[in-house]
Amino acid sequence: MFTRSTHPLLRALAGTVALTALYALTACSTEAWYEGAKRSAEHQCRQQPPGAVEECLARLNQSRYDRYEKERTAPRETPR
Repeated sequence: MFTRSTHPLLRALAGTVALTALYALTACSTEAWYEGAKRSAEHQCRQQPPGAVEECLARLNQSRYDRYEKERTAPRETPR
């Protein structure tokens, strides 16, 4: 794709674009995995006997992916 005569800034720009696209694809697939796991857990709750369904659903994580990701990556305090 690029030869030795290709301008270094053009090569750097192409690399930046490629890394940005890879990051975006990874984030989308992680979000899809998160949402799929939530749906699977909800489905398992709905398979419970009557009366246990509501309790099971109440224990499920209902937060959206963006909030989950923010909480997951937030710095944690270390216990003393």
